[in-house]
Amino acid sequence: MAEKFVSCEVTGLDKIQRELERLAGPQAKKAMKAALTAGAAVSSAEILRNAPKKTGFLAKNINTKFSVKGAGDQGAAYIGPKGHVDYPNSGGGYTEKINRKGKAYKSGRISATAVARFHEYGTQLPPLEKRALLEYLKSL
Repeated sequence: MAEKFVSCEVTGLDKIQRELERLAGPQAKKAMKAALTAGAAVSSAEILRNAPKKTGFLAKNINTKFSVKGAGDQGAAYIGPKGHVDYPNSGGGYTEKINRKGKAYKSGRISATAVARFHEYGTQLPPLEKRALLEYLKSL
């Protein structure tokens, strides 16, 4: 069976590079942020489309953060659940406990980030990690 490959030819790359090098300071950062915003919109839309629909809480708390560094030639878009957001109380409530130092804390909170991880990776350890964990527990 023959393998299939995809190939493409990009023309005008030297012109694009000259234009990007011409940009300086705030203009370069603005161009980078615009490019990151456009790229992140595609990923964010797909995340929202695949988010669980039962309560809609996770979809409402998807956030995009941008980081542009240097002269505007380095950047990243971080797409995911908002930090420090907990799933709303579903009737059970939090349990207040006391730690060893006597300080009260709430136990039982479930962060949106933790739930997103369960949806993305499941709740079971992959076989290799499970085996490693079991070996470690046996050694205790």
